[in-house]
Amino acid sequence: MYFDEAKTGKRPAVLVFPEAYGLSMHAKEKAQRLAELGYVTLASDLYGRGRNAGTLEEAMAFVGPMLKDPLINRAYAEAGLKALVARPEVDASRIAATGYCSGGTVALELAQCGRKGCRQFSQRPGHRAAWRCQGHQGQGAGLHCRR
Repeated sequence: MYFDEAKTGKRPAVLVFPEAYGLSMHAKEKAQRLAELGYVTLASDLYGRGRNAGTLEEAMAFVGPMLKDPLINRAYAEAGLKALVARPEVDASRIAATGYCSGGTVALELAQCGRKGCRQFSQRPGHRAAWRCQGHQGQGAGLHCRR
């Protein structure tokens, strides 16, 4: 969890989901940079207890079930969201999510889960950047652009 302790009041928040190898310095640094811009951020530990994969095979063992079952992605995403919303510094009406590699898939699942106001931007290397926004009555709107 990262935020500027000198600031008071509720602030917008960003969930940061890491790549397939686990919660890395990359995701933590991105979360810290967003906090420096005034957001409350949570770099989510998708695998628990700080576990990280050392090889592609280990990473796929972690992420494989998540990619096959959107409900697993949604459960991880919603757990991170619940932890973030519970913080007194967080304005629950202004939350975004971002993810890297498979973490982008988790962020997309959160955006598509039907929670009104849930917005995110996701980037995956070699893929299109995608912006998703849940609109009125749960209807999703999307804008896709080439990198």
